[in-house]
Amino acid sequence: VLLWIVSIERVNEKSLRNSKNDNFYISAYIQVADSYLLSVIAHSIRLQAFYEVARTNANNEFIE
Repeated sequence: VLLWIVSIERVNEKSLRNSKNDNFYISAYIQVADSYLLSVIAHSIRLQAFYEVARTNANNEFIE
């Protein structure tokens, strides 16, 4: 999450620089920020799956 926040700040910084006619392309910075956000989402989905596996394993051991 911290990397995403920092990357958003960098996009804003580059956007401000670009507004001063610096001819700076920010699309790569936006892609990096988006990839960090997608990574956070993927990690949370993975964590939910691990919890479900652990809960299923705990229930199976309890039943046996």
